[in-house]
Amino acid sequence: MTVLAISNVSKSFGAYRALDNISLDIQEGEFISLLGPSGCGKTTLLRIIAGFLTAGSGKILIDGDDVSALPPNRRPLNTVFQNYALFPHMTVQQNVAYGPRRAGASKAEADRRALEALEMVGLAHLAPRSPRAMSGGQQQRVALARAIVNKPKLLLLDEPLSALDLQLRKRMQIELKQLQGRLGITFIFVTHDQDEAMAMSDRIAVMSNGRIEQIDEAEHVYRRPNTRFVADFIGESNFLSVVPDGGRLVAEGGQDAVLRPENLRVFASAEELPSGWQSLPATVKAITYVGGTSNIYLTAQGRELHARRYSPVPEGITEGSTVIAGFDPAELHVLRA
Repeated sequence: MTVLAISNVSKSFGAYRALDNISLDIQEGEFISLLGPSGCGKTTLLRIIAGFLTAGSGKILIDGDDVSALPPNRRPLNTVFQNYALFPHMTVQQNVAYGPRRAGASKAEADRRALEALEMVGLAHLAPRSPRAMSGGQQQRVALARAIVNKPKLLLLDEPLSALDLQLRKRMQIELKQLQGRLGITFIFVTHDQDEAMAMSDRIAVMSNGRIEQIDEAEHVYRRPNTRFVADFIGESNFLSVVPDGGRLVAEGGQDAVLRPENLRVFASAEELPSGWQSLPATVKAITYVGGTSNIYLTAQGRELHARRYSPVPEGITEGSTVIAGFDPAELHVLRA
């Protein structure tokens, strides 16, 4: 069931067109990420959904009702901001109870619901504490509890993990996804971090210059990107010119295709190449090691290529050596644009 329908939404700021005729349907219980670089329009779109900005044209429908003209407090959604926006003069429980109280709940009912929401995020034991006495990760959980306490149809999250350190951010990604699954609330998550989007999302909408370049499941966005922008923005890519039939390499005149680094292999000699694979001679430019991953950077017929291995580099392949770069043509993906 479609819970949110974004229909032909555009928005300009003077001569700058921030959103260009965006249409997108989001399903009930879905975790969807709006992903793209700074200035792509993702936050503008989120603010229009929330009601903090008015679209220049188009409509926002929630459960089939046009909410385009409604203010934020009359839309069945909540927003978690990057800075959490907690009230420093209130306790954690008072922060979370604020929403139900504003909606007309009694103090006892609001406190009960606040504790229930805090229990969901693992912070009920800190209900009497001041937010100022909490870590960044704990404050993020309080902001989440405050957002879910009224059980909104939609929860909008505007880069809420960006201020956290790397390890805490990774833990919170798992917790957020698990929380969303328990609640069944539709999450719309804005981020510029591709790993974050890939880790949590049912679908990812990759945005550029006010448009949606591709919307798909995370694996499809990675393995079958529609455009060169998506292939370049999501992960790392080798770009080749090929004749699609059989994946035969050509210097020019072919179609643009993408090959992910983990699908490019490096061999010491052509005799090691598996049957049916395509290849080209290359020179090893550099080799780097990151954890258990080996990265081999190559130059081949004027191209810069990158091969990634999850095992040590074979003996005989060193910086400056001449090698064979090979791949299974089935791993090539021809781009639409």
